Amino acid sequence: MFIVLTLYHYPAGVKAKIYTIKYEGKVISEFQSFIVKFQDDNSELLDEILLRIQYISKRDGIQDSFFRRECSESHNVFRLLETKELRIYCLMFSNIALLFGCGGIKNRNTRTLSQNPHLDKEVKKLIKIEDAINLKINSGDLKITDNGLEGNLENIEL
Repeated sequence: MFIVLTLYHYPAGVKAKIYTIKYEGKVISEFQSFIVKFQDDNSELLDEILLRIQYISKRDGIQDSFFRRECSESHNVFRLLETKELRIYCLMFSNIALLFGCGGIKNRNTRTLSQNPHLDKEVKKLIKIEDAINLKINSGDLKITDNGLEGNLENIEL
């Protein structure tokens, strides 16, 4: 299976570049899928998420206080904070780029990812994607620069 990384709505972001993942054969990206899935029941939270992402891109940059790590230190999967039980996950590349995947609703009565299998699955997908991207970076096919991710953002094999 392959993925494509695409800039998301804020290509002119001077503080951070925002990307999303699109799986081979899918019509919309993971982030767009997240928005469609939760827009009816969680429109206020979605508005907060989109506003926060816009602020990160254009005004605030990537700050630790906006995120919480959702995996071991060996990977860079984070969730955007201030979204209550609605979780949106991303990969962080330096303080330059965020790659948003999907997410979901966290069960209020649980404390760990393993108690939320649907969220645990999303985090594990991002870990695999990060590993594939790191292979591209290590081979020189992809670079992280002040301009974001540069190189072939298509056909990244998982």
